[in-house]
Amino acid sequence: MTLHPKLKNNNFDLLRFLFAATVFLVHAYNLSGSNSLSAISDLLSSSIAVKAFFIVSGFLTAKRKSRGLAPELDSVQWLGLPL
Repeated sequence: MTLHPKLKNNNFDLLRFLFAATVFLVHAYNLSGSNSLSAISDLLSSSIAVKAFFIVSGFLTAKRKSRGLAPELDSVQWLGLPL
């Protein structure tokens, strides 16, 4: 099995997908009230998944910035503030 070149470098996209899917499933249970999805709410925490998603995303952004791969992050143009 060959991996996509991006997946050879890291698995952070997979983690972000799993955290986002967790939030989706827990919200699906909460909004539907279906008893068949109650095990999801017992096993998974959407608040932890949201925090983990943003931690991983922040790590990736900081890593990209530190390597000089993200010149668009040199300033927050929409606020007009330098970083």
